[in-house]
Amino acid sequence: MRQHLVHCLEKGRLEAFPRQLNTARFNKRQTYDIDLFCYCSMPECWDDMLQCELCEEWLQMTCEGLKTAPEGEWLCSVCRPPKSKRFRHF
Repeated sequence: MRQHLVHCLEKGRLEAFPRQLNTARFNKRQTYDIDLFCYCSMPECWDDMLQCELCEEWLQMTCEGLKTAPEGEWLCSVCRPPKSKRFRHF
C-alpha cells in the first residue's frame, strides 16, 4: 500500500488503493500459562505475597488483611490456631 501511495504522489493524482486480501496466516495460537495463587485466584504480585510456613501456600497480604509483611515465621489464616477465647464468668 505504501508503494501505491508513493506512485500516486509521483503521478500527481490519487487512485483507489488496490484491494488486497489479508494473506497473513497464523499457524499456531499463542497461549500463556499464568500461575494463580491465593484464595482470590489472581496472578502473583510478588511485592504483596507471603508464604505460609506450615502449608507453604503463597497468599497475598491484602487477602490476609495485612498491610506489611510480618517479622519471622508467618502462618496463614487457615493454618493459624484460633485465638483463645476467654469467657468471663459472672
